Amino acid sequence: MTAIAGFTPVGWGAVAVGVAAVGVKWAADGICKNITGKDLTETISDGIIDLSNWTTDVEIKIAKSVTGAIGGWWNKITKSPQSASS
Repeated sequence: MTAIAGFTPVGWGAVAVGVAAVGVKWAADGICKNITGKDLTETISDGIIDLSNWTTDVEIKIAKSVTGAIGGWWNKITKSPQSASS
């Protein structure tokens, strides 16, 4: 039934969209393989993973900085007067 629908004027649009999508993906894969050596899907996947790793590293650095600042502030306000003069 689906094959028959592809031969009708109504089905031509669906066939054209499918062919265009395959053509765009094929062209994008070729461009990405020439630039990165990987196809489009793998390039996008690697980019997302790299971005995720970078943001995790930044978040860890920020967390360490904030906890260090809070720890230093806490030590200043809880330091006894005798240890402050020594």
